[in-house]
Amino acid sequence: MRTLKIDGLEVSRLALGGGKMVDIDIERGKSLVNRAIELGINIFDCHHRYGNCEEIVGQFDNIVKMTKISAYKFEERHGLLEASIQKLGKIDILIISDLDNDELYKAGEDMFNEFKEDYRIMGITSEDSTLVHRFMAQHPECKIFMVPLFIGRNDMVGFTKLAQSEGKIVMAIKTLCDRLLLKDYGIKECTDYVKSANPDIIVIGTSDEKHLEEMVSIYKENI
Repeated sequence: MRTLKIDGLEVSRLALGGGKMVDIDIERGKSLVNRAIELGINIFDCHHRYGNCEEIVGQFDNIVKMTKISAYKFEERHGLLEASIQKLGKIDILIISDLDNDELYKAGEDMFNEFKEDYRIMGITSEDSTLVHRFMAQHPECKIFMVPLFIGRNDMVGFTKLAQSEGKIVMAIKTLCDRLLLKDYGIKECTDYVKSANPDIIVIGTSDEKHLEEMVSIYKENI
């Protein structure tokens, strides 16, 4: 699988996301992560609200561990971060998530500013293309932007190209829009759209090993 470097950290261009691992038990989760590693994935996307995800990923060494703290949880940020470190053992990449309106943007911005001295590689997530443009303009030190990239989000395709031109890493999430797109489009049409946008990393959200294998097979030769 192809890789890229984020500030010297070499990562696979496909990541395993933990959003679908909320209800997974530890042993099944370990099997899923192990299979992802066998397939060439070395970066794993966690979150304090993803159930056992951090505990599962924390049991593996020699992988890139990325986790998020939600802007919704501003008052709880220190306790959540400490718990994430305890479970994961380390945090290679810290993402401030859910900057989806002006209030959350302000909370997320404050968290980003507070933690950026301690974490070399940081980023944000947002569903709002206006807000990611604003954050990139106001915080040139932000290295990573995780954005939804699926059929119909041409605004995020435009952002992707601009961000990459400025040396940022764009991670595509929700590429099947939680599979809702499959009611109207096929897998190939959905994945071709994402391939054409050419994000730096595609985050595969799944709790199923067969689905993981299918998505890796579709994407790995084209990204």
